[in-house]
Amino acid sequence: MARELPRWFYFLIPFYAIQEIIYTFTPIYILHLGGNVVDVGIAVALYSIAYMPASIIGGKLADTLGKRRSLALLGLTFQAVSLVGMSLLRSIYSIEGFFTLYSFGYSITIPIVGLLVMETLPKEKWGEGNSISFRFMIIGYILGLGPAIAFLLYLPFYDFFIIPFLFLIVGFLFAVRLIKEPMVTFERRTQISNFSGFIERLSKYPVLFLRLPKLLDFKAIYRSSKNSMTRDLPIIMLSAGLFFFASNLLFTSYTPFLYSNNISFGLIMLSSLYLTIINYIGTVRPIKAPAEKGDVKFIVNMIMVRALGALSAALLAAYIFGFNTLLYTFVIYSVLGMAYTPIFIGMNSLLYYRLPSGGRGGMLGVYSAISSLSLFFGSYLSGLISFYLGYFMTYFLAAIFFFIAAISIEWHFKSHTPDDKEISLSI
Repeated sequence: MARELPRWFYFLIPFYAIQEIIYTFTPIYILHLGGNVVDVGIAVALYSIAYMPASIIGGKLADTLGKRRSLALLGLTFQAVSLVGMSLLRSIYSIEGFFTLYSFGYSITIPIVGLLVMETLPKEKWGEGNSISFRFMIIGYILGLGPAIAFLLYLPFYDFFIIPFLFLIVGFLFAVRLIKEPMVTFERRTQISNFSGFIERLSKYPVLFLRLPKLLDFKAIYRSSKNSMTRDLPIIMLSAGLFFFASNLLFTSYTPFLYSNNISFGLIMLSSLYLTIINYIGTVRPIKAPAEKGDVKFIVNMIMVRALGALSAALLAAYIFGFNTLLYTFVIYSVLGMAYTPIFIGMNSLLYYRLPSGGRGGMLGVYSAISSLSLFFGSYLSGLISFYLGYFMTYFLAAIFFFIAAISIEWHFKSHTPDDKEISLSI
């Protein structure tokens, strides 16, 4: 498909490179300015909660205006303002504010990526196009973190912003030159009706509001949870929320944890690059295939692996100190990273297969609200628990919540197979 690949795909490389650089660097920046794990937790929590308004606004703009290039340039403009503010105003509060603004700019651009796949490729190529889009995201992450690591290791700290600014310039150039406004545009409802588009969209970004959820949507989920024959969606949403909560509970405080053991900023970022590579390995076909089928046993096993990784991190925080924490971190990241993508794809597959034919917008709104709030509280509490109770307790609790997520799915689906159930949640 290389010859037929639309050129706009190359825009994804600088776009995702900037995102990974800033997301990884901001906790480091806060620590360098004298902040602590609580400050990092607040920053990541605000970054996560910005998903909600950005997803709503970006999605509406994508559906109503149909201007793909304009929306990409708007998102990059927000990111540019954020980078300028973060580089010039060196206070923790300003960093947290601009980091939130950066998340907003990044998030409003996300809806156009999956839509462009459908608008620039024939329908039979959508699945392959979504896979290539994911691959370009990983390439962007790696190309962004590579020079960033070298910069932190060998060059002055405050000159670091040269790296994201260079990618930002390339991003603007690529957006202008490579993104063409499509002759025919699709709405996001078309994307979620296609399996590969649905999985690609939520695997990159776990928040998708076709419309704001209403009180009736939450009531429908609550009513369904009381009947064992209609409990699939509530259990999936509960487990996904627990998974997101535990993930941010674990990872938000991990950079401060390594820093507290005198690991250099460059090596901390190197560990993030390693985790990114391991995450990508988790997308190979033998691992991804059972997740795409919604294989409950496989998904539960992967969540249990994630739980064991978090428990290992707790033991690491309790008994290992100094440079050895970095060495053991690579081992733990191997376990955590290998399980991450299969879980994400598996949970999204379960959600796709069980969304009702009517009321999808409302159900996705409930799911997105739960996901966003879970990420927010996971990050916020990660900082507080780590500060007051220690990193061991934070990672131990993360392991517990992973276990609860796995047990919830196992308990429900063990006696209720997908073929035996009907979902009636339309309102």
